[in-house]
Amino acid sequence: MDHVQMTVNNNNMGQVYEKLEEYSNALEHYEKALDVLRKLHSSNVSELAIIYDNLARTYKNMNAYRKALEFYQKLLIILERYPHLKQPDLAATHDNVGQTHKSIGELEKALLSYRKAIAIARKSTPPDHCQLRLYKEHLAEV
Repeated sequence: MDHVQMTVNNNNMGQVYEKLEEYSNALEHYEKALDVLRKLHSSNVSELAIIYDNLARTYKNMNAYRKALEFYQKLLIILERYPHLKQPDLAATHDNVGQTHKSIGELEKALLSYRKAIAIARKSTPPDHCQLRLYKEHLAEV
C-alpha cells in the first residue's frame, strides 16, 4: 500500500471511530495519517486541512478545547492561504472556533469568530442560506 493510500485509510478509520464516539481510537488514526503526510513532506494541503479539521473536531468532542483550538488555528492558516479549497469551509471553521471559545467561556473571542463566519458566509451564500442562519443563531446565543 502506498503512503497516500495509508493516509486516506487512516483518516477514514478515524472518522469511523469518531462516529462511534471512540475518540481515542479516532485520534490515533488521525495522528497516523498526519505522520504519514509529514514523513512524505506532502504538499497536499487539502488532505492536511481535512486531517486538522478532524483532529480539532475530535478534541472538541472530548472537551479538550485548547487542543481543539490548536488544530483549528492550523486549519485556518491553510484555509486563508489556499482560498480555493472547498472543504473544510472557512466560514464553518470560524463558527467552530467560536463554539469552542464559547465552551471555555471566552465569549469575546467567540463573538469575533461568529462575526467572521457571518461575514464570510454573506459573501458566498444567499441571505436565507441555512448555514448563514446557523451562524447568526450562534452569535445571538452569546
